[in-house]
This record gives sequence, C-alpha cells and structure tokens, in this order.
Amino acid sequence: MNEPAPPSTRRFLGLRSTAAITLLSRLLGLARDVAVASLLGLADGGVLDAFVTAFRLPNFVRRLVAEGTLTAGFLPEFVALADRAPDLAWRLARTAMAHVWWRLGAVVAVAEAGCLLAMWWLGGDTGWSLALGLSAVMLPYIVLIATAAVVAEMLRGLGEFRTPALLPVWLNVVWLAAIWLAAGRFPDKPVAQAYTMAWAILLAGVVQIVAQLPRLRAFGWRWRQPARRHSDMPTSRLLGPTVLAATGLMAPQVNALVDGLTGWLLSGTSASFPLEPGAAAATYLGERLLMFPVGLIGITVAVVVYPTLARHSARRQGELVFDALLASVRLVLLLAVPATFGLVLLAVPLTRLLFEHGDFTAEDTHRTAAMIQAYAVGIWAQCVLPVVVRSFYALRQYQTPVLVGVAAILSNALLNVVLVFTVGETGLGLATSLTAALHVVVLLALASHVFQQRAQSMQPLVVTAVKTAAVSAAMCLAGWGTLRGSESLDLPGSDVVAVALPLAVCLAVYFLLAWFVMPAELALLRDRRSG
Repeated sequence: MNEPAPPSTRRFLGLRSTAAITLLSRLLGLARDVAVASLLGLADGGVLDAFVTAFRLPNFVRRLVAEGTLTAGFLPEFVALADRAPDLAWRLARTAMAHVWWRLGAVVAVAEAGCLLAMWWLGGDTGWSLALGLSAVMLPYIVLIATAAVVAEMLRGLGEFRTPALLPVWLNVVWLAAIWLAAGRFPDKPVAQAYTMAWAILLAGVVQIVAQLPRLRAFGWRWRQPARRHSDMPTSRLLGPTVLAATGLMAPQVNALVDGLTGWLLSGTSASFPLEPGAAAATYLGERLLMFPVGLIGITVAVVVYPTLARHSARRQGELVFDALLASVRLVLLLAVPATFGLVLLAVPLTRLLFEHGDFTAEDTHRTAAMIQAYAVGIWAQCVLPVVVRSFYALRQYQTPVLVGVAAILSNALLNVVLVFTVGETGLGLATSLTAALHVVVLLALASHVFQQRAQSMQPLVVTAVKTAAVSAAMCLAGWGTLRGSESLDLPGSDVVAVALPLAVCLAVYFLLAWFVMPAELALLRDRRSG
C-alpha cells in the first residue's frame, strides 16, 4: 500500500480539490434539476411528483454515500489498519463490500418484488403505478452506489480525495445525457421521459464504481475472494459502529425522505387533501437548492477533516480532535450563515431564472421559491451538523449522536404534520430547518461534556456565530436594496441582473465587513492547518 502524503498537507489539498470538484458537481446538478423541471413541469400530469417520489429511496442512499454517512463507521477502522497492517485493511474492505452486496442486495430484491406485486394489484395508469414502476427500475442503484461508497472511503482513507469527489459528477453527466435523449426521442411523452431518466440513473451507478477502480488499483487493491470466517476479520468491530454511525448521521436524509413522502401522500385534487399536486416536486426542488451550499460547505469540510479526526483519536489526542472541531465549525459558519441569508433573499429571482422555462409556470416559481426560503432558514445548521457528528465518531462515541438523531427524526415528522395543516406545503421545509437547528444546538451543548471541556471553551464558537449573523444581516440589507433597485429598472437580461447584481453586492459587502469584524475567522480560510 503506497505511503500517503503527510496528514496536514493531505488535508489542505483534499479540502481544496474536493471543494472545487464539489462546486462542479453542484453546478451540474443544478443544470440537471433545471432541465428536469423544464422537461416535466411542477404539477402537470403528476409525472414529476411520481419521479421524485420513486427517486427518494435511491437518492436517500446516494446522499448517505455522498456525505460519507454509510461508511462513517468503516473509515476509522480502515485508517487504523492501513497505518500498521495494509493487508488487513484490504481484507476489511473486501468484507465490507461483501456485506453491502448480500445485505443490501437482499433488501433490494424484496423491495423489487413488493413494487411488482403492488403494480399488479393496482393496475391501470395511476400516479401510484407510475411511481412504483420507476422505483422498480431505480432500486438496484442502491447496491451500486453503496459499493461505490466503500471504494470511495478506501480512497479517502489513503489520502485520495479527488476521485471520490467525482462520484456525483458522473451521476449528473449521465443524467443530463439522458434528459437530452428523452427530450429529443420522446417529445410530449412525459412518462417515457421519466423512464429514460430512471434507466440512466442505474447506468450511472455502474459508471461510479468503474471510474474509481484504476486509482484504487494504483494503491495496491486487487480483487480477491472476501473473507468467509468472521474470526478472520474485525467484522464485529466494523458492523456495529457502521450501523450506529449511519443512524446518527442520517437524520437530515431521513427528514428529507419523510418530507418528500409527506408531500406526496397529502397532496391531491380533492378538498380532503391539505396540499395541492406538485407539493412533492416543490419539496424536492427546494431541498436540491438547499443541498448546493450544504454539499459545498458542510459536507466538503466534514468529509475531508474526518480522516484527520480519526487519526488524532487513534493516537489518543482528544484535545486535538476538539480543537479541529471548533476550527471546522467556525469555518463552516463563516460561509454557511451568509448563504442562509442570501438564499432567503434571492429565492424568488433565483427560482425564476433557473426553473421558469418550458412547462414550469410562474405559479410554479412562487411555490418553489417559498419552499426554498423555508429550507434556507436551516442552511447553517445543515452545514454544521455533519462536522459535529463526525467529531463524536472520531472518538467512537456513537450513542449520543444516534439518540439525538432519532429524536430529531421524530421531531421533524411531528412538525411536518403540525405545520402542513397550519401553513401549507412550506411547513415541510420549515419543520426540517427548525429540527436541524435544534439538532445542532443539542449536539454542541453535549460536545463539551463528551470532550471533557469547560463551557468557556465554546466561547470562540459563540463569538463567530454572533459576528457572522450580524455581518450577514447587514449584507442582506444591502442586497435587498440592490434587488429592489434592479427590479425597477427595465434592463436587458433582467432575470440574470436580478440575481447577479444583488449577489455581487452581497459578496462584496460581506467580505468587506468581515475583513474588519472577523479577521480571525477569515484567517481560517487562509491557514492550511485549519480544519
């Protein structure tokens, strides 16, 4: 197994390259969502509702993969073995891969049978039948992307961040090609277009595995028969932490899954339904805009810093783990808090610019923008959460994040029902935002106890939060004035100007004020040793 670069150098290079690739992926994903919305519209015929509902479960697993949730328990064990016994590390990885194939494969097989039986029982061309048929096509993607996840975590543990970061890029490229094919081959046939995209997602899963193998082989990986005897490998140490780690980290993904299903189940054309058709699609698009800054800021920092946290923990350097946690969270807040304010401010013009094309109407724009604003309120919390949870896992403290995560899932489900019947479909986004904020606050309050630190040690974090909120509020005020002014002018490309001009002003004002108010926080962006 090749010797990786020094941890500090690898961490900085990993953060920089991963952030750049993540930005590319998010831009491609945004282009993909724009194309899907233009192709199918928000509520016309209910095809987009059926598609996003069918994609919820595979996308749930994909997000677990992209955010390192599915393999959070695997990485510390693999890193520890890679340092002292490379052969055991490879055997551990093969065992993990075998468990993915057999366990998830069995789950997918049962789910496929359930979909086919339900389609036969329902019959006819209903929205449920379409959702079930699309699910049957996309469900095997779960096994493919989980396999890609194990390979990606192996590469990250060896100090290779660029190749794993490209996983969502491959998905978006294949999906965009399918949209182009569907629009040309099946005009005015939305059901055929949806099935074309579903098969493309399955193909993308294969590409995501194959694209990583050359780099993994360069580190010494060879395909061999997985270990058969549990005594041969630390399987008991692997499976328990992996299940617990996934449970503690998956609260945001579970909440998104529940939001989408709630929007689907409670929407209809009759007065007995509290939501109108298109609620599931609006929820999906709102969540997708939320994930742009969350993926670029929170997930990037969390995934890159986690191997370093695991190494500090393996060397019994708990104080360094805590210091890295504080530095990482302060860095995330520096970028995530203004993103929260900015997306709330620009939700309407941004939605109009991105989605109001083809079958996507002006009414669809206002519904989607309201959902984006509801989700945007919790951006800062969604970005901080993966960093905080991984700091617990670095010390193999699994129970606390799991219990808090389960409480967050239950709270979100309860708030969904309450807010849907009081404020409508935007209640789905508000419930998720409020739950995420409470989730983060509780975990940070518990962190000082777990890391045996006094409450005063959290003071730099509180100071950073207050400063970023104050500067972001001033930024938002300047951006609001610019937005009002740009809307009153009849300029060419007014939709672009309504987004670009306020955004430029917001960025300039924020970083100018931050230069004077938050020099220590800005230093985190320049310091290669931070986070």
